Amino acid sequence: MSRPVWILRLFLRPVLVLIALQCFFICCVLFSPEPLRGVLLFEHIFFTISLVAIFATSFAWNNRWFWRFARSIRRFATVEKAGIVIHYQPELTSGVYISEFLQSCQSELVNLVKLFGSPLPKSVIVFLFAHSRDISTIFGPRCGGLAILQANAIVVANDNRVLESLRHELAHLFSFRWNRFAAPLLSEGLSVWLQGTYFGLPIDTAALPQVRQACVRLTSLLRSKFFFSEAHQSRCYVLAGSFTGFLIRRYGWDCYRKLYRSCDGTRFREKVQKHIGVSLEKAEWQWRNEVIVMPILNRRLGKKPHC
Repeated sequence: MSRPVWILRLFLRPVLVLIALQCFFICCVLFSPEPLRGVLLFEHIFFTISLVAIFATSFAWNNRWFWRFARSIRRFATVEKAGIVIHYQPELTSGVYISEFLQSCQSELVNLVKLFGSPLPKSVIVFLFAHSRDISTIFGPRCGGLAILQANAIVVANDNRVLESLRHELAHLFSFRWNRFAAPLLSEGLSVWLQGTYFGLPIDTAALPQVRQACVRLTSLLRSKFFFSEAHQSRCYVLAGSFTGFLIRRYGWDCYRKLYRSCDGTRFREKVQKHIGVSLEKAEWQWRNEVIVMPILNRRLGKKPHC
């Protein structure tokens, strides 16, 4: 079975590049003419110290979570079956629960493979923490789960939203293969829609208060800085999920997939017009009207709200 911390080797690839560069320069020094060897050796030492300092500072700043995560998972237990590896916190000692969670992972993966049309290229790694606060301590106060895309891994917590988080993060692994540069309106919107509910509520029901207020336009959800800001993150997630569900219901999975794959941060309005067939403004108007009107129609017809 794979050790939990072994996954972190993927983030140390720059170290291997640095070692390769040092080997190259050492060879240059050793095979250089005698009069130049001393000068080259001095330059090599100076270059090495500078490069290591720059790399260490950059790596430590950009991966502040790295060491906290490594310390947290080093004692995790591991279970592995049929393309899924689960590393779980020692507090989760119930074999029955872990077995049920493994079955849930397998079931959700089967559903996503059917939807996306192809399986993931390698085994899925799941880090299961006992509490969401353990995750937020490592990755930030507003983080209750995440996908580590480079490693085909997800991090979730064993709380009352564990299935929502599991579906959400697994969806990121699949949609990442479509387009790694998609705007959060699409990337987070698709994952929220695929998680099925939002804090136990149907997606559109959870989004209804925000849709009625109309205080956030969809164009704002294209900007990561706005989307993930502390003041707007919660409403942005549910609005993006509701809008994604509307696009898929109204215009179909294939049209949405083409839109998702084409979006790279530029000319979003033009791409919506091309792949969906209506302007972004019209699609937003249709979506808001549907979310507001459908609960009224459902109550009159005695139907349950859709997700």
